[in-house]
Amino acid sequence: MFMIFDSEEDLIIAMKKRDQDALKEVIDQYGKLILYIIHKSLSTPIEKQYVDDCYYGVKKTRSKSRKVYRF
Repeated sequence: MFMIFDSEEDLIIAMKKRDQDALKEVIDQYGKLILYIIHKSLSTPIEKQYVDDCYYGVKKTRSKSRKVYRF
């Protein structure tokens, strides 16, 4: 995997500036960890059934969009 930021500190700074490439980098680097944490955080089966849809929706959206994200 090619990292477009020189360090994690640069990545954090870019995320704070709402840089779309930084969001992509975080998803690419930490996507599985994010998904694991989401699964562990949700308590009911009904909540858990939507995790994959949400996660892959975010990945799909971020790959199509070059706009600045909001959170």
